[in-house]
Amino acid sequence: MRIFSGKTWVIVAGLTMGLGAAGSSAAADSQAATGNTDALPYSSVENKQIETFTLECSDNAQQNTLDINDCFSTKLAQIEAVNQKYVSAIRKHLEASLSDDDADHNRRKTLEAFEAEDKAWDTLIDKASTASYQDAIGGSIRGMVAASRKLALLETRIHDQWENWLQTMSSSEPPLLPEPRFTSQ
Repeated sequence: MRIFSGKTWVIVAGLTMGLGAAGSSAAADSQAATGNTDALPYSSVENKQIETFTLECSDNAQQNTLDINDCFSTKLAQIEAVNQKYVSAIRKHLEASLSDDDADHNRRKTLEAFEAEDKAWDTLIDKASTASYQDAIGGSIRGMVAASRKLALLETRIHDQWENWLQTMSSSEPPLLPEPRFTSQ
């Protein structure tokens, strides 16, 4: 992410996309990492079991390619904040079970395995969105194609990690966070 002339820019598969006011995405990343949910997109929770996040850019007319690219950048910043919320919850849960004794070796290995998985997701999403960008390289919508793929993969990642790391083994206990779902406007 780079800041030029009062506007924040994010690189998505090689395409620079504006995000609006300087620091808006960096603030979202920082707030999400610290647990401040102000940066998260609007969401609603159903029966404490499902949280539906609405990815939107309502203040964007989306009348040309630049507007649409800017909208995708906004949505990417929103879903990255959701991703940080879920990853932070997983880390907190795994770290809470750690202690200093040798019997805790398996829990440490589990945390290391999660970190490796999280890094692998980052690599997969980057490579896949770059491939989509390359496939559409001659067209003006190449950035939208790459950003759309990145959004879809981030949704899959968040749900997969929720399913495998935040659900409890007991059917009588609720998951540590509600099941994430996404809508886009």
